[in-house]
This record gives sequence, structure tokens and C-alpha cells, in this order.
Amino acid sequence: MKFLSVRELRTSTNKLKSLLAKNGNIIVTTNGKPLSLMLPVDEANMEETLNDLTRIRAKRVFGEMQMQSVKNGTDKMTMAEIDAEIAAYRRERKNKRAYR
Repeated sequence: MKFLSVRELRTSTNKLKSLLAKNGNIIVTTNGKPLSLMLPVDEANMEETLNDLTRIRAKRVFGEMQMQSVKNGTDKMTMAEIDAEIAAYRRERKNKRAYR
């Protein structure tokens, strides 16, 4: 995997296509820390690639939510408790709107 700083990217945008073809993926860094991931796409696979990335991101967020619920102890809540929390939140939100 190729690492490329933002500065290098700015000065070598004309080489980007060949860098992606040669390396597959490029990690863009700023101050030596990862900033983004560049990967080659074309018209034929762009939509599928975007969908794949969206699924990966959603899976990661869902996993983080699960870990947070275990940490908070909310993973043991019953459906009745969850429904009560939702109802309380909705009442609170409705009351806030009434005062506007």
C-alpha cells in the first residue's frame, strides 16, 4: 500500500492515475497521520464500490454502537424498557416543541 502526503498529492496529481494502477490503494496522510483512502474506480464499478464502502461504514458504526451498549449496560434492556425510553424521549421532544 502506498502512502502519500497531502503535499505530495498536490504536486503529483498528474501521476495519480498511474499510482493507483500500480499500488491499488493509496493512503493520504497529513502530518504523518492517515487522512483518507483512495482507491481506483471506473464508471463500471463506481456505484458498486460506493455501495460496498457504505456497507462497510455502516457495519463499523453498528459494531461501535454494540460495544458502547455493552459498556453502558444497555445491551441488557428488555423491549419494554426500550419502548419506555423511546416514549419518554418523544414526550420530551413534543414538550420542547410546544414551548417554541
